[in-house]
Amino acid sequence: MSNHIHKLIEEGEHQMLDFKFEISDSKKIARTLVAFANTDGGRLLIGVKDNGAISGIRSEEEKHMIQTASEMYCIPNVNFQAKEWNINGKTVLEIIVPKSKYHKHKAPDHNNIYKVYIRVKDQNILADGILLKIWKYQNNKQEVLDKRYLRMANIWAENSYCVRRQVGALIVKDKMIISDGYNGTPSGFENICEDEVTGKTKSYVLHAEANAITKVAKSANNCDGSTLYITAAPCIECSKLIIQAGIKRVVYCDDYRSEEGLNLLKRVGIECVKRHIE
Repeated sequence: MSNHIHKLIEEGEHQMLDFKFEISDSKKIARTLVAFANTDGGRLLIGVKDNGAISGIRSEEEKHMIQTASEMYCIPNVNFQAKEWNINGKTVLEIIVPKSKYHKHKAPDHNNIYKVYIRVKDQNILADGILLKIWKYQNNKQEVLDKRYLRMANIWAENSYCVRRQVGALIVKDKMIISDGYNGTPSGFENICEDEVTGKTKSYVLHAEANAITKVAKSANNCDGSTLYITAAPCIECSKLIIQAGIKRVVYCDDYRSEEGLNLLKRVGIECVKRHIE
């Protein structure tokens, strides 16, 4: 297993790989996180010196500082995945940052002014004005598309027989809708979602995203790299399905009663975006 780290070290630092002997400043590491996210993604090896020598992380506090960097000093937060590797008794922390479709993640500079950073070769540099304008145009275009698909999912939700809440979902891949779904009972059951006595949703009712994913599984298509548009954020169980299906982006408009599902998706680097539709 240590071969993985040794191969990365042999590559040396470059646009998608950075070595850190230690983490002593969450703001500084935040600049690296946003630079990776804003460019092509990348890996950060903590406990490795600039010359490639493995020193190992010095305390558990360094792990917490990475989380602090993302949650407190990256706007918006940067998703990442953390892996620990034991190399001859020394722990190397591998931080994997996926490329973000948002682009404009910001981190504080030396004067605590939040700015956009990108990765060029093995350096974190400030993004120039022209690049920021291009990103703004791309983000606005993506937001328009997101809201369009969410409105369609909202219309699809009207097919649901559930009284308490109607939820619709669409799965989009390569700008094509490959599946759809709404919450309801499984095939062969009567279309009544709520218990007649308690008024609560029956335990066997399927959520909209589960129905949409199941449809894809029964077809010749697949969800790898697709976007899920859903009118309500996914629950923890559906989030497991989303991860296993290979969906890489989730766009929703209403919150679910628990954030467990979203938190799980973010842990594995799936982009979660909340959009408001009229």
